[in-house]
Amino acid sequence: MINQAFAEQFIRRIRSQTDYNINIMNEHGIIIASCSEERVGTFHATAFRMITNNISINVTEDLTEDLPGVTSPGVNLLLRENLIPVGVIGVSGDPSTVMSLAKLIKLSFESLYDYELQREFLPTASTGAMSHLARLLFVDRPVNIMRIRSQAAELGITEHVNRYPLLIEYVGCESSELVLSRFAEDYPNSPSHSPNDLLFCIGGNLLLLFKQIDETTVATYRNQIRLCIEEIDAWFESQVPGQKSRYICGTVQNRFSYYGRIYEDIMWLYRYRQKKELKVYFLADYLTEYMMSQISTETMAPLLDIYVRLIREHMDESIFRETIGALIETSMNLSEAAELLYLHKNTVAARVKKIKELLGISPLTSIRDAIFMTAIYNYLNMV
Repeated sequence: MINQAFAEQFIRRIRSQTDYNINIMNEHGIIIASCSEERVGTFHATAFRMITNNISINVTEDLTEDLPGVTSPGVNLLLRENLIPVGVIGVSGDPSTVMSLAKLIKLSFESLYDYELQREFLPTASTGAMSHLARLLFVDRPVNIMRIRSQAAELGITEHVNRYPLLIEYVGCESSELVLSRFAEDYPNSPSHSPNDLLFCIGGNLLLLFKQIDETTVATYRNQIRLCIEEIDAWFESQVPGQKSRYICGTVQNRFSYYGRIYEDIMWLYRYRQKKELKVYFLADYLTEYMMSQISTETMAPLLDIYVRLIREHMDESIFRETIGALIETSMNLSEAAELLYLHKNTVAARVKKIKELLGISPLTSIRDAIFMTAIYNYLNMV
């Protein structure tokens, strides 16, 4: 979701640099910021259609009655956050003239917004010494490993032990910040606490825990995580019964120099996973999606454009998306995918057969094809 205050500030800054009218629409197609202030709060039909259908670019040359809220020709570009459509930015004017400007404005907006998101979710701690360590780990760049080790040594924290990073999200409670503050105070007294555990606060309803595990439990760390989560959930239930919590777990770490990056990776999944409703998310399960998010569309275009074109010309794109999306969620299990889609197994099998005939790949029987299909699916969500 695009922060309206940020969008308004962006428009104020850019308005002094150009005479073109610029609009920013949210995920519902509502204009939340505009150089024409009277348009704020109105519905933009083109933006809503782009968001609903994941359309990257729309060029309006002629105005028609079926486009409410569209008052002039121009270019509209989809805004995404971790592959998910979150809004649209539009520039009014002759499309052939404003296209390059629109792309530059979109790039500027997304870059600044990513920076603001990172600032919003900076880990902190309750004590001065731990806050200093948090800054060294997650904020200061380049990473100064000698200063990190020195600060950790003062706190009695050992670097080379295995810890899994766990993002704790406490939802559905107006007093979540107070509850999490109490949890941070009580956690050192919990049965599973280790002196080498690290706990940081992130905003109003998030905590970041680096939980120590034994060398022998690395292979079974998911089981260890679930036991830890059960204990945390029990504590939450004792405070405010019936509230929900969700968790995102990164991969096991044993070097301070990697902590900042794994935190960024976890926050990528925190934003990416908003369209799903799981209790626990494991970063390792989204490795392909993560890697795709780090590659520009310009790099992937020569590899995948032909497949996207075939899909759009010879298939219902929405059916392709839901089918492959379900197969990815179920590790390419046909029966489970059919159940997820509330369809008969034979219906999903027929869709997969058509995909195989069209693209020449067999994601159910070849691990390479399954990876390639996942890449096509994610690229399709980006263009």
